[in-house]
Amino acid sequence: METLKMPRQIDPTDLGIHILVDCERPIVDIVAVHGLGATPSTTWTKARKPQEHIDRNTESSIAAPSIPMNKCEDRVNWLSDPTMLPANVTNARIMVFNYDSNWYGDNAIKVRLDHVADDLRRKVLRQRKVGGVM
Repeated sequence: METLKMPRQIDPTDLGIHILVDCERPIVDIVAVHGLGATPSTTWTKARKPQEHIDRNTESSIAAPSIPMNKCEDRVNWLSDPTMLPANVTNARIMVFNYDSNWYGDNAIKVRLDHVADDLRRKVLRQRKVGGVM
């Protein structure tokens, strides 16, 4: 029988809304939300191939990570990498919503998902007011 791998605790400073890619005049907000038992640092990432360990900056990139959601240089985050989602959706502000999703084990969260959803809604509305999309 396969045993469940215990999810890592999310650093409290990583909780909430974080802008990965911003643009001058966004026409749409993309908010990515990781799943239960997942961590925001690996959900939208994949290990780079050895030949991909190069400078990923491009002239057309407007990516401006505000927090290091991907602390490992050996991984690529398709939400913020300038050759991936930002290259295809150029007028979007791309954000992540991080919440404590450790739903089993000794340190399991004791919050209902509808409370997480309410928190997401409030934080998106606040971010849109601050960011000028309302």
